[in-house]
Amino acid sequence: IDLNDDGDQADEGETAAYTSNSLSITPVAGDLTSFAIDPLTPTVVSGETQQFTAQGTFDNGARTQPITRQVTWSSADTTVVAFPTGNPIGLMQSAADLTETDTAEITATPSTTIDGTTATAPIKTTVTVTPAPAAE
Repeated sequence: IDLNDDGDQADEGETAAYTSNSLSITPVAGDLTSFAIDPLTPTVVSGETQQFTAQGTFDNGARTQPITRQVTWSSADTTVVAFPTGNPIGLMQSAADLTETDTAEITATPSTTIDGTTATAPIKTTVTVTPAPAAE
């Protein structure tokens, strides 16, 4: 910044107050090296929902970061549990009419929009759904 219009940058002894209401940040790229989901092995009551979250760890030394929105959530048995379109991302819905305990495998797969996902395998886990308590 040329503070005194003499054609050079700030000279020794020149001072100025500079105010800006914008900040430019350049993110440091990092590859996703691993991720975890929570809860890992949930049990839910028939008809209830379960919110899943995902945290990714990157190789650039950054701490873990939430990546729930960059994960595709799916169920191998949608008659037991599903991730309906229109629900918040990661929100699982269990079947409302189960009369016996049942299980379903779910898969969390990182999006290819996250750097380095080709080396990050999906996480598969089992959800247990128990019947709703009988009405009294």
